[in-house]
Amino acid sequence: MSAVVSQRLGSFQRNTPLGIRFWDLAGGTSIVEGLDVQVFPAANPLARRQLRRNANDVYAAIDVAGQRKFEQVVASPRDLPWWQGPTSPSPAYRVEVNDPLGRFLPMGFDVDLPQPGLLDVSSLVPVSAPALPLWPDDNVASPTTLAAKVPLFSTPSRAVPSPLAVVYAQMRVQGTLEIPAWTLLGASIDGRLRGLGLADTQGRVAVMFPYPNPPAQPLTSPSVAQFDFRWTVTLQAWRAATLAAPDLADILGQLASPCPVVDAVSGTPTPRRLEYRIPMTARTEAQPPTDASFLLLSA
Repeated sequence: MSAVVSQRLGSFQRNTPLGIRFWDLAGGTSIVEGLDVQVFPAANPLARRQLRRNANDVYAAIDVAGQRKFEQVVASPRDLPWWQGPTSPSPAYRVEVNDPLGRFLPMGFDVDLPQPGLLDVSSLVPVSAPALPLWPDDNVASPTTLAAKVPLFSTPSRAVPSPLAVVYAQMRVQGTLEIPAWTLLGASIDGRLRGLGLADTQGRVAVMFPYPNPPAQPLTSPSVAQFDFRWTVTLQAWRAATLAAPDLADILGQLASPCPVVDAVSGTPTPRRLEYRIPMTARTEAQPPTDASFLLLSA
């Protein structure tokens, strides 16, 4: 990638070894302001550089330790064979992402620098993973990969952007009450994954997503009042093990390890109903009163 840096007497081009387009999984948008994104050599965390967001909604890095020759080369990186470039790719870099505004959960990941374009993390998604809800709109062709996108997961305390649906839960592992930190929870309607959320260190999660089209009504049914819509929601978790830290490779790698949600400790569970503009809180039924607020995951 390249960036143009202006000075009083003109401008000059700088190649940036790292450009990231973030993707708000809840809102289905790459317009994400205010993130604190830093890159540094894994062996030298003190040599941090903050990425700056440009007019194209890309966070770009300049003056990265060990990348000076690449950044200052005159030719466009697209014109150079990468294996003969001014610097050879080295994987020893780390990116950390935080949101001072509290909308998104923190995460980190390793990168090879320099990158030949926008960072692509689609290779981190297991082949067996479900189609991710990158743009869950019934009327829009949905991208099916994370090509050139880095997903952001909402915090449980995030103000729900209107008019999104939200499913809240506080998860525990059945039998142990272990806190499944950084576990993924998905909400499906009519067999399609509509939203994907990530638990925080306390197992709390908010799965936000656009409402589907109103459910079809039989012609013989009475007319439904305006906005009086309900959908049946199915929940599914993905969890390989309790993660110590929110590393993106580990988070997405969990999509190869489905973990059933326990809908009820005993008896037949009541179907989960999502109502229009009413937040839904998911719990496991028939638990003791002291644990009644938890959504249990199969051990």
